Amino acid sequence: MKLFDLFFLIRPALLCASCVFFFAGAVSAARPGSGAYPFGFMLRTVPNLILFVLVTSWAFVVNQITDVKSDRVNRKTYILPSGKVTIPESLVVLVLTGVLAVIFSLHRDVTLRYLVWAGLALGLAYSLRPVRLKGRPVGDLLANVVAFGVIGFAMGWLVFADIGIDLLFRSLPYSLAMAAIFLNTCIPDEEGDRVAGDRTSCVVFGRVVASRAALVLLVLSAVCAFVVGETLCGLAVLGSMAAFVAVAAEPVHENSVVASQFSTRLLFVLVSVKAPLLGLLGVASYVAAKVYYAKRFGLDYPNLKGAEEGRTPSPSP
Repeated sequence: MKLFDLFFLIRPALLCASCVFFFAGAVSAARPGSGAYPFGFMLRTVPNLILFVLVTSWAFVVNQITDVKSDRVNRKTYILPSGKVTIPESLVVLVLTGVLAVIFSLHRDVTLRYLVWAGLALGLAYSLRPVRLKGRPVGDLLANVVAFGVIGFAMGWLVFADIGIDLLFRSLPYSLAMAAIFLNTCIPDEEGDRVAGDRTSCVVFGRVVASRAALVLLVLSAVCAFVVGETLCGLAVLGSMAAFVAVAAEPVHENSVVASQFSTRLLFVLVSVKAPLLGLLGVASYVAAKVYYAKRFGLDYPNLKGAEEGRTPSPSP
């Protein structure tokens, strides 16, 4: 079971959700006239996708190592707070993902290599002190936007096109959407972040400001999406608008979770229509996480409600 614990430390389901931005970049660069890309055509993304997964896994593991305290309060991830994986074991996973990312990047073109290195550096800066962008208002927001809306999108884009001004324009609506989603996800984590001493955007500005800023960013994302021709992003944003309005009207935990999950899933489905490989990976990771959390913790993933509801996992040894 230990191998499964170590594997789920990289949070495969969340990884697949993050891959939406990678595949959005790939789809945007290839620009089909209509319909989906053939499955085999999207296999061309695999080398870059592996690098993106390694970089993102690195960032997720760093974050869990540094956030054991707040994750325990917020009842998130469970693997480290419960002691199923120890800190030394998680460091092995961290080193492995980082080393593999660097080695594989050396065999890719220079632009992709720099993106990988920037992603690894950002993963450290986001979680580690003294920088710890996660604990800095606006810094936490910008870090997530750059990581997924810029670096993730660009790594997918480079599969089919060269870097250029088109990349900046077409990534903009996704970056704004990422910013809106991130601000919403901060709301449920506010209590744990306060306990951990992290001055996140939500902690500093409050839920009301964060939720309304998220709504404004979502509107800007919709406008940009249709201006630059990113229809997938525009449709996802418009479909999510009502949920974000509900959060802005009443910024409570339940509304935030519904809005965040609905918006990310809608974008995931729309991008998967164009890139079926993403859909396949998403289904596989969802089923695996569902089984793992049920067997290991008695939890109903992704709701994380079940046998352990109402009690915090025991501390790591």
